[in-house]
Formats: sequence, C-alpha cells, structure tokens
Amino acid sequence: MPDLLEPVVVPLEGQKPRPKKTPRLQPAFHVLMVGIIGYVGALLLNADNLRAMADRQPFGRARDVLIALVKPVQSLGHALYLDEPGLAIRSIREPNRGHVETVVVADAPTTTTTPSTTIARTTTTVAVATTPPPPSTVAVGTTVPPPPVTAPPPPPPTTLRIPTSADPLRIWVGGDSLAIGLGDSLARLTGSQTSLSSRSDARISTGLTRPDYFDWPTEIARVVREENPEVMVVMFGANDPQAIQIGDSVFRIDSPEWQTEYRRRVAVVMDTVAPTRPLIWVGQPAMRSDDFDRKMQILDSIYADEASKHPNVTYIDTRAIFGATYSAYLGDGSDAVKVRAADGIHFNINGYDRLADAVAAEVTRLTTPPPTTTTTMAPTTTIPPTTTIPPTTAAPTTAAPTTTVAPPPPITPPAT
Repeated sequence: MPDLLEPVVVPLEGQKPRPKKTPRLQPAFHVLMVGIIGYVGALLLNADNLRAMADRQPFGRARDVLIALVKPVQSLGHALYLDEPGLAIRSIREPNRGHVETVVVADAPTTTTTPSTTIARTTTTVAVATTPPPPSTVAVGTTVPPPPVTAPPPPPPTTLRIPTSADPLRIWVGGDSLAIGLGDSLARLTGSQTSLSSRSDARISTGLTRPDYFDWPTEIARVVREENPEVMVVMFGANDPQAIQIGDSVFRIDSPEWQTEYRRRVAVVMDTVAPTRPLIWVGQPAMRSDDFDRKMQILDSIYADEASKHPNVTYIDTRAIFGATYSAYLGDGSDAVKVRAADGIHFNINGYDRLADAVAAEVTRLTTPPPTTTTTMAPTTTIPPTTTIPPTTAAPTTAAPTTTVAPPPPITPPAT
C-alpha cells in the first residue's frame, strides 16, 4: 500500500516515468582497498620498529625469514621519508639514541692516534695508524728470544669524594629490563638523600650477546666520555643466554667458545669503566625455571670472576640477598614479603627496593673515608749513665811446697 504522504508524480503525456532511486551499497572491494592501504601505511610508518623486533629474535631460520620480509618494507619507508615522524618522536624521547661511535684499534707495539672525519648518518670513525718496528740488526741465523711479556699493573682503587647536597654524587644505572626497575628504585632512594643523584639508561631486550641490536660497550664508552658519572651500576644477563655470533659461526651458551667470547665482552665493559671510576656489577637472581637458572649461574660465575680481576669493580651477589634457590618471598612466616614478579624473572617493587638498598650501601662504603688511626706513644724513660767499674787486680798467690811422705816399712811377722 503506497505511503499516503508520498507525493504522486504524474508523468506528462509522452514522457516516460523516472525509475525510483534506490540507495547504492558501498562495493566490498572499496572497503577492502581502504583496509589494505591503511595496513600498508601502518607497516611503512612502523617499519623501523618491525625491523627492531625482527633483529631481537634468536639466530636461526625464523629470524632470517622475518628480516627478509621486513627489510624491503623498511627500505621503502625510508625512501618515502615515512620514518621521519618516528625518528622525530624518538629524538625527543631518547636524545642519545642513534649516536654511535666506532673505534678501530690495530695491534702494534706503538700506535699513533689520528682522527679522521667520516661523513655518515650517525657514525664517527677514529682510525689508528700503526708505526712499524725498526729493522732488525741481528745477524742472520741468530735465534733471538722473544721479549718477556709483562702485564701492566692494575690501576689503584679510585677514592670517591665525600658528596654534599650542593654537589651530589652522580650515579648512572644501565642494563636490561631488570636494571630499569633497579634504576627506578635507586632514583627514589637517592631522591630522599640530597647528597646522591642517579640517572637510569636501561633498555629492554638488550644485553651483551647481541651488539647487532644494541651495542652496550659502545654506549657505555660514550657515557664515560660525555656524561662522566662518578659511579656506574650495570645489570646484564636476563636476555643473554641466547646464541652468540662470532664471524660466520653461531655458538650456544654451553659451548666454550660462547663463554670465552662473553667473558671477553664483560671484561671490555669493566676495562672501559673501572680504570677511572667505581663500577658496581649486580648479578642475576635465582630464576623459577631450572634451565634458565642454570644459565644465569654460568653468567654470575663469569661476572664474579672478572670482577675479582678489576680493583675498582664491586660484584653484588644477588643470590646472597634473595636466596640461592628461587622463592617469590623473602623471609619466613608472618615476616615474609613478596619480592618477585609473576613471570619468575623480574622483581616487584619490594625486591627492587631491597636491591637498591644493597647498591646504596656499597656507594656509601665507597664514599666513607677510612678511619683515622691515632697512635699513643708511651712516656719516654730517661736512663742514667752507666758507671764503669775498673777491673779488679788480684794479688799473686804463693802455693805451699808439696811434702812427700814416705810409706811405712812393711811389717814382718815374728818367727815361731
């Protein structure tokens, strides 16, 4: 039944009636195309984040495939300058991110450092020229013994100044995601102590095994050179049990090659910091997973051993604070306090505060001057001069002559 309110259009004579307009539906492929364009735009805008996520994956075929898929998207985003908004935001949030300095060192008896300017996006290269040794004057055929190799003496322990509220001691904290919570707790703790100030530069998903993702030794060298903190605190390890790439080979944590290379990287960090300032190296706690905890024990043993070789490095044994075996709580009975997060790896705020207390105690020890020893001298006794007694001369003694007594004559019995 037609609507009574709808106007009736009567066509003129000889004019065909107009067809009634029906609402057009949006074609499905239009919606699909809009979705695809939006998805591609999001990929191009976040190509750098996708590449970083791919780089974080463990070495293997899956990582290679993911990088191969993301790399052309990243290149296209850079070509269209679609990465500029993300770079601008990161430059505001992280002003030091992307600053990389490469140092090339050649082994030689004598080295002469000459800076060379290299125009690159974010890289400064320092070349080291090698001075060749003088020509030998030893006759041919003579065997020359190698010179003795003498290790340089370790630097003496650095003495920290006594901080004041007008000039507080500057503390820097770096490392992985566990160091983030430690840095936050230490900042709260030092905020209540006007003589200490701390700054945290920890980053998630980082460590010493993957400098291709984030190069901590280079970043720490930059912090030492540019920011010059007086005490440095690091906590690595939670992301480090993955494979290490050495040349074209990949090694796992249980291999001697992995442990030797990781030990070398730990020593590089200590050698960068410890000659000029104290370094506090915080070990890894016990983990809930038995296999993961076994790997953390390997790392802790390396940290402790290398710290014992560097005078200005203090190793804080986290297991001595929270227990050698995993427990989410610290203490017994009604005094038990939960200190670990639900993932069985990180701490909660109580655990981080307890760890920050241990770090602050070590800083206090380093800034406390040694006690002054007062020596009490005994009163001086005056000894009178010694009297010399002349030797006694004895009178000569005359011995009486010896009298010889003749024996009595023999007795002859009477004759009968």
